[in-house]
Amino acid sequence: LAMKLELIALVVGLHLVVSQTTEQELTSKWPTISTCICNTTVKADQVYQWINKKTLFNNAEFKCYLRCEAQRTEVMSSTTGVVSVTGLVKAYPATTQAKAQACINLSASVTNRCQKMYDILTCILVYPACDDIFW
Repeated sequence: LAMKLELIALVVGLHLVVSQTTEQELTSKWPTISTCICNTTVKADQVYQWINKKTLFNNAEFKCYLRCEAQRTEVMSSTTGVVSVTGLVKAYPATTQAKAQACINLSASVTNRCQKMYDILTCILVYPACDDIFW
């Protein structure tokens, strides 16, 4: 546990040094970040790369970190697993409501909530070049 907390502190410190996120923004997100790191076995360096570069990692721990983050920020309902279009657009302002809805629709048959969030965010973040074609 002590080592995990040290890694969390390192992630936060590095984040403040190199990212464009302000200390105030990070402070407001910190309860979610720390809780989701502690509730999953995600690697701290993966969370760091996610926060700073929106890098996605295709492993169960990271996917469940995304689910945790989505549920704690009300992007995904923790009771029903339903993903909010409004919540996605608020969390990822570069996306449109139409694209958010299309990405949610593409994952409609996915029952694993960790996988669902990963699929939705992959759709939103990895395929922006398709925006004019599909959304």
